[in-house]
Amino acid sequence: MKMYLRLMKYPGSKTVMLPEIKRIFSLSRSNMLIDVFGGSGLVSLNLRAEKTVYNDIDVKLINIFTTIQTNPLLIKSMLYEILKFVGAEDRNRVSFHEWLLGKNLHNNRSELDLIESIYQYTTGFGGMGSTYATRNEKSKATFISKILGNFWEIQQAVHSWTIENLDFRKLFEKYLSSEAFFYLDPPYSERAWYNYNLTRNDYLDLKSILFNLDCPYLMNADFMDRELVGIFGKPEFIRRYVNENGKPGRVNDRIKAFYTNIPGAGENLSKT
Repeated sequence: MKMYLRLMKYPGSKTVMLPEIKRIFSLSRSNMLIDVFGGSGLVSLNLRAEKTVYNDIDVKLINIFTTIQTNPLLIKSMLYEILKFVGAEDRNRVSFHEWLLGKNLHNNRSELDLIESIYQYTTGFGGMGSTYATRNEKSKATFISKILGNFWEIQQAVHSWTIENLDFRKLFEKYLSSEAFFYLDPPYSERAWYNYNLTRNDYLDLKSILFNLDCPYLMNADFMDRELVGIFGKPEFIRRYVNENGKPGRVNDRIKAFYTNIPGAGENLSKT
């Protein structure tokens, strides 16, 4: 499997979907990616668009990516500190917060908040605190080591982004343009995995925007998300992917629904 740049563990399965997302972005002939619900930044990091607008409503995520732009050495040093902690977590017997305070690290409140956010997003599931592993990734230390190995490539990509912290409605208003391609992976409606979730009215507003949009867009959703698929209706196409996350013996396929206004996006699909 091709290796992609990753900075965080986050809900969804966009890594396996990246070839599909790249293919449709290419079909759009756009040169500007608008990552509406940017989250972990996986799509923005790996599509390598000529222009990228990363957006998220979560200020913690915004602070991480903005600091990568403005002070990458601080972020890299924090990742090394986190690596030291997780490497001896069983022996520490204290929380990461207690460990930081005990070593008098980052007494500045903003830096303390930043490193704790990075810790949550690199060792937990969407910053929610529950960890998980894939078949190829068995430990927190392994994941953080991979980030450090690719850190300057990640920083180079993030450095060119425009970073926004806008409600999706405001984002569409600001970036409606013939050269824009809007990519959307909205929060699952039935999961408490996010610091900010969408309401049914939010989904209805999003549907109204997309179904009247002249710019090319692609939205993917969990086909088993009854509320979301019920609101948006029949997708343009669906794909089935192997679920790399989860416990041994309980690895079920994920079925993803794709919505787009790009002609031919669902034609001649190769088998997964």
